[in-house]
Amino acid sequence: MKKENIKKLLLGIDPGSRYMGFSIFNIVSNQNFHRTSSQPSINKPILIEYGLIESKYSKNMEILQNRIYYMAKSLIDMLKSSYQNHKFILTIEKYLFNRFHANGSTVIPMLHGAIIYHLMESELLDEDTNVIMIAPQTAKKTVTGDGRASKIEVKNAVIRLFKLDKSKIKRNDVYDAIAIGYSGLVKYLQG
Repeated sequence: MKKENIKKLLLGIDPGSRYMGFSIFNIVSNQNFHRTSSQPSINKPILIEYGLIESKYSKNMEILQNRIYYMAKSLIDMLKSSYQNHKFILTIEKYLFNRFHANGSTVIPMLHGAIIYHLMESELLDEDTNVIMIAPQTAKKTVTGDGRASKIEVKNAVIRLFKLDKSKIKRNDVYDAIAIGYSGLVKYLQG
């Protein structure tokens, strides 16, 4: 696939304070996607790239803020160098407060803000499109047909849908980012 033929891409992100999974999809507006693995697919979405950005975790909020900034910046730097002359539609996991991750109630919104800021600052964000927020249950339902699917079920569905080599992916954050990106792509194309 030649990158120079692609003008608009979709960036899917599974944000986290230590690991941030990402996926990049080509947007072809005439593609039809299935919502569950039991329905036939007319055209497959084109998953261009996926990966993981990792940082050291810290309980110190000032250090953590700095690391979050640099996680977001390193993703944007990679996008700028690999995808020149492209605009991105951002799909990011909607954060739902979890009482077991109280620190995350501050950290994840900071990461959302840092990613959006860097995308806008670098002029990579498609300014004609809103950021697409995808709830975890929506991403699960899109790839498996079940909004309560387990991490293993999401992983297996993503591997099957995109014919991925699971030995190359070390963390579930990447599978989640692909599911979020795919779900965002379906939502975007449905208008």
